[in-house]
Amino acid sequence: MLLVLLSLSATGPVKERAPEWRFSGLIQGRFEAGRRESTFHIRRVRFKVKASVGKRAGMLIQMCFDKGKAGLKDAVLVWKPSRWGVSIMVGQTKWNFGHHLRRSVGWHDFTMEKPKVVEEFFPGKRDRGLIVSGRLAKIGLMWDLGIWNGQGVASSFSSDPNNVKDLCLRIGNFLGKCYFGPAPRLHWQASAYIGKQHALSEGAPHFSNFAKVRYGLAVQYHFEPAPKRGYKVEG
Repeated sequence: MLLVLLSLSATGPVKERAPEWRFSGLIQGRFEAGRRESTFHIRRVRFKVKASVGKRAGMLIQMCFDKGKAGLKDAVLVWKPSRWGVSIMVGQTKWNFGHHLRRSVGWHDFTMEKPKVVEEFFPGKRDRGLIVSGRLAKIGLMWDLGIWNGQGVASSFSSDPNNVKDLCLRIGNFLGKCYFGPAPRLHWQASAYIGKQHALSEGAPHFSNFAKVRYGLAVQYHFEPAPKRGYKVEG
């Protein structure tokens, strides 16, 4: 099989007095050729709007037009209440688990898809909730804590069907302009997700709450020009 991938993105700022707006778009196309058939695909079409008010507040809205249908991907408000580097994000966005789940689709220019393990453990990739994040710059660590509904963004659940909120904690190091630390080119992240999933088990007549526990470790070594990555998730 022959696989040809195409990724195109564009960004343009529009500055006003307040707020500052930024628009961006992404198109990913694919051509597949086999022995009996060949097909052109439009894999993804995305349109993103960002707005910022000063350095402490902003918003993001991302729409998708995949497969000829319009839908909402992200809709978040961001607030940085202090000078300590702490930020609060609330709305609909990706779960804060590992680095692959949080990466933009524009980063997956070649594969176009996220790892299968991410698709299996976090179907839909997104949920509604709140993320508090920050950095410990002196020791090169980043952290974020997410509080989620736990049901994803499936249309079958417009609200959280239980009174339990899911928690997701992620800790790792970050790479600045210069490498530093005992292993300067090693980038790692440890994640833990604990919550409950309201689902229908096989053969059961009613929905029930099931424990939803995930642990993950992501390791990335920056060896230019081709960094090596590893990803492990259990749950």
